[in-house]
Amino acid sequence: MKKKKCSNRCCKNIPKKGYKSCERCLEGATKWYRANKHEALLYHKIRAEKLHQQSKCDRCKGPLTEGRLTCRTCRNKRKTKWSHLKIVGICVRCKKNKVDKFVECDPCRARLSAYRTARQRMIRKTVLDRYGKVCACCGEANSVFLTLDHINEDGHKDRMPGNRTYPGTYYSSLFKAETIRKDLQVLCYNCNNAKHRNGGTCPHPKLKLGYYSQAVGCM
Repeated sequence: MKKKKCSNRCCKNIPKKGYKSCERCLEGATKWYRANKHEALLYHKIRAEKLHQQSKCDRCKGPLTEGRLTCRTCRNKRKTKWSHLKIVGICVRCKKNKVDKFVECDPCRARLSAYRTARQRMIRKTVLDRYGKVCACCGEANSVFLTLDHINEDGHKDRMPGNRTYPGTYYSSLFKAETIRKDLQVLCYNCNNAKHRNGGTCPHPKLKLGYYSQAVGCM
């Protein structure tokens, strides 16, 4: 029986247990990945998109099942591996630290939470910049106060059973969309709420003209 060799052609060492490469090659690859993380992620993203266009799995290049990005074989392998780690009580991400309640250790959960928060903020900022950057009514520019508004007051259509969206996935869907929707605009939360209570129009323009008295206000 032939001994397994490292997947690196220039290396003749025995691969590390559970890996195709030896420990030295794995350390070198990890250092390079950390130093060139952006380029590596971009390469893998482009590679995966090309394979998905050809209806191939981005892991083993096998045929894809409908509505999936990986083949059934790769999904079953991952499920089996995760199930074993759960039974043993080891983190399913770093595969090093032990866990009690969760499937991930505390450092991995904290790192994943920070990544998701940063990505969601980036997506929200990009979408708001794409739809106007400032409030279309009062000119508020601080992104903390801004939100998206349906111009025709038909936001219920996005919440229908066949088109169900949530705050996180809603911004992500607009972020991935190639076209800009003409029925959306940027408003601050104050103007958005006032527009809803005032029958579809914000009271700010009428306030400037002195339509409302100071005693009554916007209500």
